[in-house]
Amino acid sequence: MKKKLLVFLTIFALVLSMTSLLAQAAEDAEVTVTVNEDGTVTVTATGTFDENDWVGIYKQGDTVDPENGGVASIVWWYLREGEEITYPGENEGITVNSGNRVAELTAGEGSALAPGDYYAVVLGGESSYEIFSEEFEFTIPEETEETPTEAPATAEPTPEVTEEPTEEPAESPTTAPATAKTTPSAATAAPTQAPDADSESDNTVLIIVCIVAAVIIIAAIIVIVAVKKKKK
Repeated sequence: MKKKLLVFLTIFALVLSMTSLLAQAAEDAEVTVTVNEDGTVTVTATGTFDENDWVGIYKQGDTVDPENGGVASIVWWYLREGEEITYPGENEGITVNSGNRVAELTAGEGSALAPGDYYAVVLGGESSYEIFSEEFEFTIPEETEETPTEAPATAEPTPEVTEEPTEEPAESPTTAPATAKTTPSAATAAPTQAPDADSESDNTVLIIVCIVAAVIIIAAIIVIVAVKKKKK
């Protein structure tokens, strides 16, 4: 009886440690957002995620309730569809049309976010609303139209009146000043590059899970051998 109790306690401790490792991996989750010039946003999540973990985009000031959800997200998608998504634009297979605040988008379902202040966050867990990352705030700017400026009017020069000389002066050649042409240099914009997702944490968690599984199997074999010896 004591051996069975010891085995059960060992298995329970191993399962508990495995659960804590997975919880720690979820706590290390991070999300970033890049606002592109065409009005789209590129959302990148890093960490170890379950198939039901997801990214939600909310307006700044919206509150997420870990138990009941709270305010609905404006758009959202499961991380199993991809840990780097550009919205809108890559919407095939992404759950973005369920429970969204469509009226706050620019042109209905699947359209771009309206100008304003937002944040992205990684959620999931048993309640589907456990917060796994810090909020990443970003802003969609207002579109501004450039107004052309009129060229200033050039005043016509007034001709000078010269008196006729009493003696005929010697003719002197008049040279027109040379006009230098300047060519404006074109400004080149440096391209921005989205950060690459770090995959080292995924490999570390996978190795730990394999070690824990091996320990559980060894413990089970020891229990079976001990029980058989006891019966003999």
